[in-house]
Amino acid sequence: MDKYKTTFENIHIELEKAQHVLLLSHKSPDGDATGSSLALAHFLHVNDKEFTLFNINKPGSHFEFMPGHYAFKNDMSVWDKEEFDLLVVMDSSNLNHTSVDEEIKRQKHDFKIINIDHHISNDEYGHINLVVPDASSTSEIIYHLLDHKRAVTKEVATCLLTGIMTDTGGFQNMATTPGAIDVSSKLMNKGANIKQVAKFALDQKPVNTLKLWGRALQRLKINEKNKIISTVITTQDLEECNATEEAMEGVANFLNELDQARDGVVMVLSEREDGKVKGSLRTTNGLIDVSKLAKILGGGGHKKASGFTIDGKLKEGPDGWEIV
Repeated sequence: MDKYKTTFENIHIELEKAQHVLLLSHKSPDGDATGSSLALAHFLHVNDKEFTLFNINKPGSHFEFMPGHYAFKNDMSVWDKEEFDLLVVMDSSNLNHTSVDEEIKRQKHDFKIINIDHHISNDEYGHINLVVPDASSTSEIIYHLLDHKRAVTKEVATCLLTGIMTDTGGFQNMATTPGAIDVSSKLMNKGANIKQVAKFALDQKPVNTLKLWGRALQRLKINEKNKIISTVITTQDLEECNATEEAMEGVANFLNELDQARDGVVMVLSEREDGKVKGSLRTTNGLIDVSKLAKILGGGGHKKASGFTIDGKLKEGPDGWEIV
């Protein structure tokens, strides 16, 4: 991370100058988006900086063990009431993924954008861009940013270890790098409890979530010719299983562990209540870059885990499921 030290310093200068910082990440925040956002929020709090922590969707209940989780706001009135002079966007390859890009454009006051991310498809939309495609997660990057000022506390360490562990699938997927392992050990030395993180962020799954996953497994299709493993989840499934959209997260990662997935691509299509269909793409094949496919469909991500969102709904026809 030595080559990013100047960028670290420039970001800290902007954080110090700012009167009000707005922290933002991609919608439906996963462990990395939640952990990196909370870690930076803790840093700002300790340094008596005024900030607002916003996401259009509050993090899932399984992340409530992270210190400071209650600070997240999802009331859109924030964009009318809070006049921020610095916007820090984390774990989002473009502003569209935050689902508040139009609100950002609507702001009439002056502010700077800092973009911190690890996705290779990042648009570099910030005034300052800290984009490290080789990092396992945005949380790994935030560790180095805060460690630059020796500012990693026990609370920060718990949040960042959660982000790294969820993006590496508990150190089992291809995002697991020597850098991720090294940073994780340092976070444990700072007081992060790896057993607690694994229990709540990775292992804990409500019965309703398992019922929903059962629907996805029943519809599993394997295209031997194109090496694609696919399934779908509908809003009707959510209603009948009494599950939430957050319960859909993790299906793609789970399927990516199948033996049949080693040579191809996993694709999970899931309906959302806002009239959109989200596609989650995964692969463990070193020769495949799913971010290229996601980008064609208006999404993004990194080489082994990407996604996209398009308008429409899922419909089952004689030849299988399609988006209409």
